[in-house]
Amino acid sequence: MRDNLYITITDVKGSKHYTLNQVMKKYLLYVVGGVAGIFLILGVSVIILGQKASEYNHLQRENERLQSDMDGIQEEIAGKAMELDNLNEKLQAVESIIGSDVDSGGGIDERLDIALLTAAEREHLLNIIPSGNPITPFTIYTSKYGSRIHPVLKTRMNHWGLDFRAPVGTQIIAPADGVVKFAGRHGTFGKLTIISHAFGFETYYAHQSKIDVKVGDVVSKGDKIGKTGNTGRSSGPHLHYEIHYLGKKLDPINFAKWNLENYNTLFEKEKNIKWQSLVGLIRKQYRTFQLQGQLLSHKEQE
Repeated sequence: MRDNLYITITDVKGSKHYTLNQVMKKYLLYVVGGVAGIFLILGVSVIILGQKASEYNHLQRENERLQSDMDGIQEEIAGKAMELDNLNEKLQAVESIIGSDVDSGGGIDERLDIALLTAAEREHLLNIIPSGNPITPFTIYTSKYGSRIHPVLKTRMNHWGLDFRAPVGTQIIAPADGVVKFAGRHGTFGKLTIISHAFGFETYYAHQSKIDVKVGDVVSKGDKIGKTGNTGRSSGPHLHYEIHYLGKKLDPINFAKWNLENYNTLFEKEKNIKWQSLVGLIRKQYRTFQLQGQLLSHKEQE
């Protein structure tokens, strides 16, 4: 009791008695309450700031995605413009040489007589015109050329290529000799490689995880050009493979199954090419190269 200081406050309503300990307790409660309130306000502020930061990050990701889509569209437009520019030149150059109308199939008399081709000429055609599957090891075809329900967009649309099921990293090989025309990202194709082959043929390799060639590289049939992946607009790891002839999209499966054992099937099934004119020109060039090689060899021996 001696350690306590007594305070009496008197007013018109009466007198109130306090001890110093009671006053200190009350102020202590006020201080504790104030601190707790401050921490509560800080906690609410942190939660609100966290929500705002999450919303900002989401908006930033959406903006980056939209920017990526816009970049892809611009690349696709630029690619189409490049294709149109090259197409006019190819049509004039190739059609003037082989006299080919790519939109009309020839009759049986205009088709190639397979029996006239030597074994060396057949092998030569398999090297300069896309043939065989472009991945190794081959698994299965998952989506063929033609109309289908798009696996991502869920709407019916034309599928201009042939899809190969393949784990990420499966080796992609060139199906014919050629020159790399494009190698990089290209809109919905993701990582894409385009190879120009002889006489107006082009092949496309989409959704790659890695590209092993660059524009201007000369490749031979069987060379490694990249690895399969899941880039671009893709529902799973695979290779999307296209074949174009003078700008016209062809069914790749006829070329993928073409080999020495079923050599005549391509000429019978692919009716958008006048094979008689095209192969006739290729044979003449091949025989000219052979003759030049023989003459050179003869000169070296003299």
